[in-house]
Amino acid sequence: MRPVVLTPHKDGIYSSFPTFVTYKDKVYLFYREGIRNFRQVHGLFGKVKRMMFNENDFINLLQGKSINISSSEDIIFADENELDAIVSKLEDNLFALCTRVYLKGVKNICYVSFSSTPDFTSRTKIKIKDIILSAFYGKAFKSRYGYIFPAYGVICKNRDEVQRPLLLVTDGEYWDILAALPTKINGNILNETSLVFYKNLWHAFVREDNPPYGIWHFVSDNLLNWDKGKKLFFSAHAPMAFVDGDKIILAFRYILSQKEFAIAYSYLFEEDLKINIIEYYQGNCFDGGYCDIGKIKKYLVILYYHDSGLSSPVIKGTLIH
Repeated sequence: MRPVVLTPHKDGIYSSFPTFVTYKDKVYLFYREGIRNFRQVHGLFGKVKRMMFNENDFINLLQGKSINISSSEDIIFADENELDAIVSKLEDNLFALCTRVYLKGVKNICYVSFSSTPDFTSRTKIKIKDIILSAFYGKAFKSRYGYIFPAYGVICKNRDEVQRPLLLVTDGEYWDILAALPTKINGNILNETSLVFYKNLWHAFVREDNPPYGIWHFVSDNLLNWDKGKKLFFSAHAPMAFVDGDKIILAFRYILSQKEFAIAYSYLFEEDLKINIIEYYQGNCFDGGYCDIGKIKKYLVILYYHDSGLSSPVIKGTLIH
């Protein structure tokens, strides 16, 4: 299906990091909108924004059946430079929104909001003893331990410690670290993590943060202890996983060369592992990607951001057959 633009292109406006949930026949799309700045990746003066669509209208839009649909858009947070907008459905009537205020070399503050609906008006700064929290990444979920939030950061107890994937746990008030995944594998730092539960095992897909980049796969039966992992893809990062029936679909930013990139996905653990290209782009590899995947009614939807070469990305969506 041909990708559809969800936020119209405006020169100098940098739209990125889309995530979504559904609630009472509505689609709630959260994303970060900033102002283009060639000295700062993803621009500056970011705001967390939310668009709301009727589910049927949204699917019709992605199918190309309707281009004039009603939607609403709100600014949720706008503190200096917002950078993230990760919304998750924890239970039928409990949602979470992870946000971050970032000024390079000045501040990096991570927040979480909870609400019974996808309407967020306040947020809490997250502090955990002996952890320097870099960012949240990936969808949060409910477990027997509490609510689990994938993140990455530095464990301060070890002076030589560097960034690593972290699983944070909370009851909505008290926060702690549940587990830490490996890092510095072959000298390479791992960070961004997407988790899913599949065939009675937890699967973590983790970004390798050193060029030429890559995505690693780790497995656990209890979220606490993880295997040594293996590298699934080279020249890829920004993983987002989703269980689609009896398969795992993994979307990611695919690096074809120093000048050409793509938004891509694969169905994992098949004999003939195929990389499917959704859309190509050129320029800066960080000006596209960062997918979210989910079901809306019976349709599998992927959202992402994409740049046409002007460093003014837009949010796009497509249906996957």
